[in-house]
Amino acid sequence: MVIIGLYRKLAENYFWNPKDLDEANLETLFDFIGWEDPNVRIIHGKTYRRAQGVPKWL
Repeated sequence: MVIIGLYRKLAENYFWNPKDLDEANLETLFDFIGWEDPNVRIIHGKTYRRAQGVPKWL
């Protein structure tokens, strides 16, 4: 019941399709929900970090 309630809350708050939530990786979904760092995004299980300034080689 908790997982179903979580899916419903995510669908309502983020306007996600419940079918897409069913096909989502549960671990990645929990990482998305609990992540606090705005400079890091987890997409399809991969971690992407926002660039912090211009690279030295540029």
